[in-house]
Amino acid sequence: MERVNVLIADDDKIFSELTRFVLEEHDFDVVHAQDLGTTMSFINLKRIDVVILDLHFPRYEDGITALKEIKSKFPHIPVIMVTSEYIDIVGKVVEAIKCGAYDFVEKPIKEERLIITINNALEVANLKSSLSSSKNKSLDLIGNSQKMAHTFDLIKEAAKNDEPTLIVGEAGIGKKVIAKTIHKLSDRSENDSIYINCATINKDYFEHEFLGLKKVTSSGQSNEYYGNLELAHNTSLIIDNIDLVPINLQDKLVDYINTKSFKKIGGNKEIRADVKIIATTSKDLSDMKNFSKALYDLFTNSIKIPPLRERKEDIIPLINFLVKVVNDINHTSFSFSESFLKMLENYEWLGNIRELQTKIIYLLINANNEIITEDQFDFNLILNDHLFEMPFKNAMKELEKDYLINLLNRNNWNVADSASKIGIDRTNLFKKMKNHKIKPKKKTNSR
Repeated sequence: MERVNVLIADDDKIFSELTRFVLEEHDFDVVHAQDLGTTMSFINLKRIDVVILDLHFPRYEDGITALKEIKSKFPHIPVIMVTSEYIDIVGKVVEAIKCGAYDFVEKPIKEERLIITINNALEVANLKSSLSSSKNKSLDLIGNSQKMAHTFDLIKEAAKNDEPTLIVGEAGIGKKVIAKTIHKLSDRSENDSIYINCATINKDYFEHEFLGLKKVTSSGQSNEYYGNLELAHNTSLIIDNIDLVPINLQDKLVDYINTKSFKKIGGNKEIRADVKIIATTSKDLSDMKNFSKALYDLFTNSIKIPPLRERKEDIIPLINFLVKVVNDINHTSFSFSESFLKMLENYEWLGNIRELQTKIIYLLINANNEIITEDQFDFNLILNDHLFEMPFKNAMKELEKDYLINLLNRNNWNVADSASKIGIDRTNLFKKMKNHKIKPKKKTNSR
């Protein structure tokens, strides 16, 4: 069996050596880096499976920067954050999870907790890899709702022509997958699409990345750097987070779309390139002061992906798909109880498909019984990590809403029974439901 390679990114030598000793006792291969440059070099040069990253890395600085750098270049590698238990870390932990960290553990680390966390992180990474390479239908393209049926129609129409396409939707909704689907359905699918994420480009190098560079050295030698427009000739260029493109480059993109030609930085020659532009954003570009109206108007194909909370009828099919794929991969037979499925269906899923996939896989990996019930987990702790970002008053209101929905689900939406069980008047419960915009549902037949 191939050994697992773990990278410890921490400038605390004593902690790193103790952790190395523990991991090597469990047959992990371990390397250690004390700064970000060495960390990135190790990941580039070695097959790193897991990174253990100090939240304060390097010392007195913020490991969030290192986390973003690692996840932008190596999104498939799970990162486990470590931090001292003697400091206020709640805000940083939430930020780290949002930036892609798998989990966090406190120093001094307990051996059993660390090994379990690493093994779970590896299992989640392997499942995600299997899901992405699966021949089954993509998770992001599952949906029986009318809103998703309309979205599928727009995807097919966008694939039929070469006009620029803009995909708009919240984070985690699957914009990148939909962009790649449009390319695969188009007549350019024989060539691989070119992908560029504007969130990972240094602000000084945007034009280089898009247009390329022609530079003559002092010795008279000509050096060329090929930009993504040139590389995407006869295929599609997927521009993720197009709202981050600087305004001066936006004007050049307008010129390119209108003429199908451009000039490299430092070059005089017009370069022709036949490229289908597919862009994504989570912003309302029509309302952005620093986004060109001329560029926005050129996106004649526009697809707005509805958030998961607006198509709740798609949630259970999505969960069932995930359960089937995970069961097929692991040769297991897990399923969720009907009451737990109802709770999951009524959850808001503010992180959309990405959050659903991560948390359902977590529940499947950590389940103790084949039929998974809400009683096996601290349900609110698993699902409601977004509450840490809210003001206290708003968070309490959100928790009360979740509590009431779960209470009503458990009592088959019988308001009188639900009110009686928590010791309040039925009229009072109706008022609370109205305040939270919880609509009464028809009671189902007893099972």
